[in-house]
Amino acid sequence: MNADTKGKLEGKRSRQRSIVVWGAIAVVVGLALEIWLAWKFPHGQSFMEIWGTAIATAVIALGVVVETIWGHRGDSTSDALGKIADQLTAEANERAAKAQERTAEIEKLTAWRRIAEEKSQTLVSAIAPFAEQIDLLIEYQSSDPEAYLFAKEILDIFWRAGVPHFRFAANSYLSGNVFDTWISSSPLLGIESIVAALSDAGIDIRQFTKDLSTHLLTNEIAPNVYLFVGPKLPPFMKETTNSINAIIPTRE
Repeated sequence: MNADTKGKLEGKRSRQRSIVVWGAIAVVVGLALEIWLAWKFPHGQSFMEIWGTAIATAVIALGVVVETIWGHRGDSTSDALGKIADQLTAEANERAAKAQERTAEIEKLTAWRRIAEEKSQTLVSAIAPFAEQIDLLIEYQSSDPEAYLFAKEILDIFWRAGVPHFRFAANSYLSGNVFDTWISSSPLLGIESIVAALSDAGIDIRQFTKDLSTHLLTNEIAPNVYLFVGPKLPPFMKETTNSINAIIPTRE
């Protein structure tokens, strides 16, 4: 049922209500006629005296019949309109629900990355056994506030785990597709369990091989764990994640 059907039914209901009104008018006219006849012809055997009451009663009866029939039809039309209104309301509610779902999906896709508190506690427990051995360098994409705050959140987890040596800086890579989070470590330090814990916490992280001794300037002590937080991967690139270069270039 569309808007055209609704318009036709509303027109039909209007006509039916008009007929009901005329039926009511007929009742009133019949009653008035009967009163007038009783007053005008109190005696005698004129035609109107003989048949007037019957005619007036017939008019009243006709008015009642018309009012009853068309009142019933008007109710039927109103019911049909009510069903259309209910259907239109249901369709509108369905569209609103779908719009809310799309809004929620967009919010999810565009939301800044966060780590739930319970996941943070699990990460702290996973990192703690290695904390004393870790010399950590965390870098984040320059001029990206979302990457900066996410990197700070990861740094806070390593700090809570007891890592004594850590550095935090911005960086930009002019080559390669560097999205999400990357981690590398010295060959002498196995961090597979830490990487697994980071992944289980919902962090899109990739482990890669890199000579950390060449990452910083020669007068700086090289870290044995390096973590880079790049921009959040755009939703449309989710399907092509495997095509992203898995080697982060040297420091620019």
